[in-house]
Amino acid sequence: MTKEALAEEILASFTEEEWKMLENGTIPVPVSNYNRKILLGLKNRNTAFEGHVREEDVRSLLDALQVFLAQTWAEQPDAHKYVIGACLALTFIKEVPMHPQEIVRYTETVENGVKRYHCPAKGDSVICRYCVTEAVERRTGPSFG
Repeated sequence: MTKEALAEEILASFTEEEWKMLENGTIPVPVSNYNRKILLGLKNRNTAFEGHVREEDVRSLLDALQVFLAQTWAEQPDAHKYVIGACLALTFIKEVPMHPQEIVRYTETVENGVKRYHCPAKGDSVICRYCVTEAVERRTGPSFG
């Protein structure tokens, strides 16, 4: 699947009314500013996305997000689509971390022209496995430096 096709699928998952509310900040469900910015950026871009993603990976992350949100945010099912759309865009189209830097305090390095993200909160969950960040080794014992 192309990144552009995935972007179009994400865009099509919202109605015109939902887009208007997202643009105006009047969505009747909680949507973080981070996810709002990502989704509106996807909608208002000027160029097509290049590259491909594995459809099986998109489906797997989508399924994992649906299960996770049903378990942890069952009281806001109408908000799930905003989280899911943003996470799919961040992971497969933009290839940046799913959480904002202020939340997980990831760091960035550039090695041989390739940007890498290092996350101290990265775990073994299905969702974390799809995030573009790498786990940061957790040091134990005293710090001498």
